[in-house]
Amino acid sequence: MASSKIMPTGREINVPAGQFIVSKTDANSRIRYANRVFMAVSGFSEAQIQGQSHNLIRHPDMPKGVFQKMWDQLKLGREFLGFVKNLCANGDYYWVYAHVVIERDAAGQSVGYSSFQRRMPANIVREVEAVYAEMRQIEAQAGSQDAGARSLAWLEQFLQNKEMGYGQWVHMLYRRES
Repeated sequence: MASSKIMPTGREINVPAGQFIVSKTDANSRIRYANRVFMAVSGFSEAQIQGQSHNLIRHPDMPKGVFQKMWDQLKLGREFLGFVKNLCANGDYYWVYAHVVIERDAAGQSVGYSSFQRRMPANIVREVEAVYAEMRQIEAQAGSQDAGARSLAWLEQFLQNKEMGYGQWVHMLYRRES
């Protein structure tokens, strides 16, 4: 079941306060573990998600540039902090403050990724949605190969004007409202 086959409903659900959504993937981003909170919030069963690409829950409102930023960070061996709008099995959505880290084996080789997500403060959703909407508009105007790079370039300029990086912006917004 791919997220492109799920029709978004426009209905938001909330991640329960104090709960963490945890998922772990292999090096190719196929889900190998999801906690019960992940399944309860997303509406997917363990059988539906096991071995599936993590982009199964990627909401179409998420700009490609944000995921390009995430992969750029991870390829550099850095963690990623970001705001993500995820898609549920029934088409509903939920916003999270995501923390993604690289998992390494005993030899230090990357073997996958762990994602820890918690409720995103409701007061900052409009601000994040406005930035992401601008990024999606840029992506719609760009060719498909350049879409993520162009929206990421816009985001980086937007944040440079604020004298901060994406991770700093995310952390600042999260701390301001939580």
